[in-house]
Amino acid sequence: MSSSLGDQANLDSSILILKEDIETQDDLKLALLEARGISGNDTFTSLKEWNGAIDPSLLRAAQGLARDDDHILVGRFPSLSRDKFQWRAGFYSHLLQGGPEEVSTVEAFQTHYERSAGATGIKAESLSGLSRKKNEYLTHSFHKYKAKFFPRMARALTNYVVPDGGRVLDPFMGSGTLGVEAALMGIQAEGIDVDPLSVEMANLKVNALKIPTSEARKAYEHFQTFLAVSRKQDFLWGNAPELDSSYELPQFIRKKIKPESLRDEIEEESGIALSVLSSYPEEEGRKFLRVALSHALATKVGLRWMGTGDNRFALSMGVRPLLRVMNNHLSKMVGSLEQRDMLINDGFLDINALGSVNMQRGDVRSLPYADNTIDGIVTSPPYLPASSGRETYLRSRACSLTALGLMSEAEIMERETEMVGSIIRTAPARSAGLPQSISELVEWMEPQRARKPKALATSAYFLDIAQSLREMARVTKPGGKIAMVVSSEHVFYGLVSREVVRRISMPNSIAEIISEPRNEIPLKMDDVVKIQLPKMDYVARPASKGDYAEAVVIATKV
Repeated sequence: MSSSLGDQANLDSSILILKEDIETQDDLKLALLEARGISGNDTFTSLKEWNGAIDPSLLRAAQGLARDDDHILVGRFPSLSRDKFQWRAGFYSHLLQGGPEEVSTVEAFQTHYERSAGATGIKAESLSGLSRKKNEYLTHSFHKYKAKFFPRMARALTNYVVPDGGRVLDPFMGSGTLGVEAALMGIQAEGIDVDPLSVEMANLKVNALKIPTSEARKAYEHFQTFLAVSRKQDFLWGNAPELDSSYELPQFIRKKIKPESLRDEIEEESGIALSVLSSYPEEEGRKFLRVALSHALATKVGLRWMGTGDNRFALSMGVRPLLRVMNNHLSKMVGSLEQRDMLINDGFLDINALGSVNMQRGDVRSLPYADNTIDGIVTSPPYLPASSGRETYLRSRACSLTALGLMSEAEIMERETEMVGSIIRTAPARSAGLPQSISELVEWMEPQRARKPKALATSAYFLDIAQSLREMARVTKPGGKIAMVVSSEHVFYGLVSREVVRRISMPNSIAEIISEPRNEIPLKMDDVVKIQLPKMDYVARPASKGDYAEAVVIATKV
């Protein structure tokens, strides 16, 4: 890469090359947001729409790298931003600048992160393994997690809300995708979640970017040795050795597992895994073992909540034994750190340049930050429980939470009634601050026997969203931006006909909440960017006839 182009590079056009697997106009919307952030201007447009001059040498170089002309964007990109592009770009593979004498090419590091996980960068079907690979590099795959941020989206929105760096917050951090990406981008990040399991897995995913591979490998080898010794003793003496730990599944799950021999097998193997944990002396290694056990439990015992609002759920039991899942996952975690080591050796990752990230347990409705201290917010709150009825976040993770000693079954049940987005949330059913469209929705639901249980949760959800927005605005600096990813709309179907009977626009509802004076939310809605994301889960929302569109609601602190 050349750095001797001088001031002329600031005057001439620059070219951004979109990654090959970017296909839709919706991806392009996010890519343009990202370009605005990392370039500091909004001049970038497609090659077909660019009206300025382009040096032929620059264009030839771009066409040699791009899949086609539709993957070439032209605009202004200050030379001082080249390092920023290299570290921060997610939707682009290359930045080109220069002219007849010399063309300077800068490649985005994140492209190499995706390749390290096996992604080819070439268009693939939405449910193919290749599509998943680009979201699973480095530590992103350390724990299965439903509805997690796509890394590219997290990058693009972070680049947009904190273009010059600063302190970015995700108050619904979930599995910590934004924290990992912020660290890789060299940005300071904060993360908040009410779920202690989310905090534990997010902290490991961020911290493991720096943890020596040997620490994870030693923990994995200890796990294998423990199992080998246990099986040998069982073979020689005809019974399993005395275990240091035992485990009993949460009662509301335990009683539904049939046959009982399967339940006993899961509990016995969980006890063995906990004995491995208690026998391993190194703290860093135990973190890998804990998260691997949680992942194995989440893979073995899956809960799928019905959309009825009456706490009914079905179990989906994994075929592979729990200890085999844990063993395979530990191997995968070690492999991820080996990928990281190769990226470091090849010069694409500098762990000394990682941004500082702080993940902690907390509640978005009462954030632990002083007024006007956050530069920008990127987040995605839970979906409306009345629409899906499946938002039971803690109970869905009850096996992991109880096994790791993070929460008791009673604590899970109690906390579930207080969480944003829970179908059993208990709160006042009426409030002057509710949007008119939501008040009308609740009134429509209440007389219907099948929907009445979800009416209270619906009004409570929007009250919580209002309080969340108020708190996010409080901690954000004046002029700071908030990018919030929500469902584009929630669709209600006839209970028998399955025809659409009602639609609720989530961006419109948020606009109503912000504009309602009684809510006292100092935000101004700037834009709504609608995007249709690929369905990455084979079993996601099987009964829905709707699309999978989401929307990025962008607002500014006033």
